Formats: sequence, structure tokens, C-alpha cells
Amino acid sequence: MIIYDKALELIEKTASDEPLSSEWVPLSEAAGRWLAGPVISPEAVPAFNNSAMDGFALRSAITGTACAAEPRSLRVTGILPAGGKGAASGVGPSDAIEIMTGAPLPDAFDAVVRLEDVRVERDDLGTACLIELRRPVLPGENVRLLGTDFDRGARVMGESAKLGPEH
Repeated sequence: MIIYDKALELIEKTASDEPLSSEWVPLSEAAGRWLAGPVISPEAVPAFNNSAMDGFALRSAITGTACAAEPRSLRVTGILPAGGKGAASGVGPSDAIEIMTGAPLPDAFDAVVRLEDVRVERDDLGTACLIELRRPVLPGENVRLLGTDFDRGARVMGESAKLGPEH
């Protein structure tokens, strides 16, 4: 058995002051490796305002009086799939658009009410045509804003971090 001081002396004598070499590897091979430098986000994440839930995009201001005794009905004028692009053209101030999780929030809207929180009337093809709200919806509700995870140029991970599957 070796005493602590002798072990430390051996380690210091054999350890190199030179930095370790680094290499680029495919992402599929990166788990379990250590970062040679920090990871800086090249873009804002999310890259645009988007829906955090399946539901209906709307203007929160028009929902202020909605309650169980006096529900507020909104016409549904379109649908935005996840990853899809859509415009809010032809949408009136009291209209809503069905929206999927991750879909871009049209500029005209500031909130998303969850599908579970409304009564939906659908046509024969299953397309939503009217929703009924029984409570006010708050501005920003169920919306992921541009850059809320990371701003462009933000340090995402530090140097010497060990990469795991979650990264």
C-alpha cells in the first residue's frame, strides 16, 4: 500500500500540463464524452413564439367576461399544425384558430386556451367551427415565447461538461 503523500507526488510527476486533445464526433457518439469547450446557442430557442399546448389561439382581451354562467363563444377560422406555417388573415377580433403544440403563434394572438378547457363544436368533417369559453384566458397563457429557453449567443453548456443522453 502507498501512503497519500507518495501517491500525490507520483500523480503530480506523471500528470502532464499539456491540454488534452479534442476531436469532433457525430452526435450519435457524443454521449459519455466531455466537452472541450462551451456550447453557445447559434439561435434563439424557441426560434419563434409557439403554442405550448394543443388548443385554440386567441386574443386574451376578448375573454375577460367569460364564466360558467355566461360563456363566451368564438368562431374558429382555421387550423395550424405543429411545424406548420399559417397566417391569421381574415381572422376577426373575436375569432380563434385551432393550434397544435409547437405551431407558430400568429402575430394577432397572445394566448392559447387548452383543448380540454373549452367546449368545441365541430362540423361533419370534424373541423372545429366554434369554441365556448367558461373562464378568462390570460395573456401569454400556454405560449412559449421566442428565446425563453436560450437567447441567441447564450452559453448552453460549459466547458468540461460530461454529455449525457439528455443533452
